[in-house]
Amino acid sequence: PVHGEMFHRVTVDFGTSEAQGQSTEALLKSSRETGLSPQWLELMHAMGRYTLISAGTGELPVALSGIWGNDWNPPWDGRYTIDANINLAISGVSQGNLPEAMASYCNLIARSMEDWRLSARQVFGYRGVFADLCQGWRHAKALMHYPWVGGAGWLASYVYDHYLYTGDRDFLKTAVLPLLRET
Repeated sequence: PVHGEMFHRVTVDFGTSEAQGQSTEALLKSSRETGLSPQWLELMHAMGRYTLISAGTGELPVALSGIWGNDWNPPWDGRYTIDANINLAISGVSQGNLPEAMASYCNLIARSMEDWRLSARQVFGYRGVFADLCQGWRHAKALMHYPWVGGAGWLASYVYDHYLYTGDRDFLKTAVLPLLRET
């Protein structure tokens, strides 16, 4: 019931009720043969929402899933990759009316701040934060084989975008401005 309520806050409907009951395999085959269909796009939207809600509305945001996460020991050690992966996973949170997923994302950022500050001091001798390309959920210290100085700014942009979308001034004061000051 909790996930169902979140799932149904936003839907995509291209008026394709006749496709209801078609298997995913049939829709995939049809899309390959004749191009993307409205039915296929509705299904992809629903699948993405389901994945984000199921994996990204708890204590931590969604990490890589699907074929990249089907092993107990993934090649990247299950770290968050913040060059596009987590960013793309949460990019539709505001438009999708999923503040729970934004809270999970902000929780990861809050948990990472001390390590990011330490990395900025140790790597560059700077104040503020340095979010590396890859990090764990427990520790976010810089791995010098992934020096990516744009990480914190890119992560902060989604938090700022959430404020722009919602107009939530409390969120601006408690989440956005402190992060932007550090960045």
